[in-house]
Amino acid sequence: PELIPLWAGPIDDKMNFPRASSRIGFNDASRKLDRLGDMVTMEGCFLLNKCITRPSAPGRVSWEIASLVVITWDLLTLPLNVFELDHESWFQVMSRLTTLFWSIDMCFNFFVGYQRGDGLVEMRLKCIAQHYLKTWFFFDFFVVMMDLVMLFTDDGLDQAVDAARLGKTMRAVRVMRIFRMFRLVRAMKLVYVFEHLADLVFSKHLLTFLNIFKLLAGLALVNHFIACAWYAVGCVNGEENGWASELEQQHAPNAYKYIVAFHWSMAQFTPAPNNFHPVNCEERLFALLVLFMGLVLFSSLLGSVTTLIAQSKREAYQRLMETERLRDLFVRKGVSLGLGNRIMKYLKNTHDTKNNNITEEDVACLKKIPMSMLTELHKEMYSQVLTLHPVFAMTQNLGQPCMVDICHSAVQEVRITKGDELFVFRAPGSQMYFVLNGMFTYYPGSAALTGVASGTMGLQQLEKGDWLCEAVLWVTWDHRGLFTAASPGS
Repeated sequence: PELIPLWAGPIDDKMNFPRASSRIGFNDASRKLDRLGDMVTMEGCFLLNKCITRPSAPGRVSWEIASLVVITWDLLTLPLNVFELDHESWFQVMSRLTTLFWSIDMCFNFFVGYQRGDGLVEMRLKCIAQHYLKTWFFFDFFVVMMDLVMLFTDDGLDQAVDAARLGKTMRAVRVMRIFRMFRLVRAMKLVYVFEHLADLVFSKHLLTFLNIFKLLAGLALVNHFIACAWYAVGCVNGEENGWASELEQQHAPNAYKYIVAFHWSMAQFTPAPNNFHPVNCEERLFALLVLFMGLVLFSSLLGSVTTLIAQSKREAYQRLMETERLRDLFVRKGVSLGLGNRIMKYLKNTHDTKNNNITEEDVACLKKIPMSMLTELHKEMYSQVLTLHPVFAMTQNLGQPCMVDICHSAVQEVRITKGDELFVFRAPGSQMYFVLNGMFTYYPGSAALTGVASGTMGLQQLEKGDWLCEAVLWVTWDHRGLFTAASPGS
């Protein structure tokens, strides 16, 4: 074999590789900035940049999960004040801890980057602060201030309630603690946090599970609020004039009262029996309001589930119609049973392989993203495989731009079905191959002509991480064997 003309010149011309920096400087308001990959930072502020974290960093994701738990705690426990849980020591401790958590979270938000409209992650402190002030700051500040006010005035409020104790009116006074309910506005942020966490999930099955869980959790949360409100309505007119009078006379524990109220709430959404019914005008009006709400929520939930089922049926119907049209073609054209059966099995294996091995060509929306993001995507997808080879590992050390160009311009992923032949003996070689997944078999030399039938002569098995045909990068090359797929792969 002869060297490719590119490598046939003086060696000094080949070794003069540019060691380019991965930083791209540009001016913004007379300050020089750095673009590091997908991030925009301020140049010369190393210590300050180290304090700012990415929104997808593991620590930040853990904090977001903790905030999701704290928001859920607020939404679950605050309505339970109608059961007089606010005097419990554990409840007061948790209230102080949640207030401390949200105070710290408000400070942390000034040091967390955000994704801009062009896909870059903004990591400049000034821009982060401006973005936070325009979005969630005043909302968080208002809720935290209300938490602090209630935290410092809680003892005085308890004394006022004790002084105003007038028997049956005591429960109504406690229900009127409206200021404590300002925490419930964090339900607005619950949706934002959940969507942000869902954006970090790539698994299709996990996303489906999260969507179903979101529907069920939302339904349970609405019923939780209705149950607490139903008990509060039953106690407004005293222990003897409401639906809960029987439970009060029996001195039932709070847990049992809540279960009964939650059962009544669920019964309004479904045709389920319930032994407790409205006994006065206020309770009946509240029950009518819940019935109207249940009609809307149940219809919405049913529509969401129906949409998911219809989408699955539509995909299955399309596959069935393709199979039926193919069978009809075989009958009309007189295709033999053996050939038709082979084609059907091959198409089935190809479909299964496509579902298991998704490539860039299967995702049409990737064609709409900017070129800078596409090149970065190619680099992350392919560099981990290429750098297993010593030459490409050295190339990556020379500079990131060089490796980015190789991954974007010279690499292509090909999905292979079992039995496919990538090249045959003596065919001109033009590509080097890396195995991403699956099992492949190489028959070298004469085994390519005779070893396939026997399956024993000189064959070599290749799996993930292996490569072959490196010679095509340096010389004009004709393949010296047969390369075939022993299983679906790429």
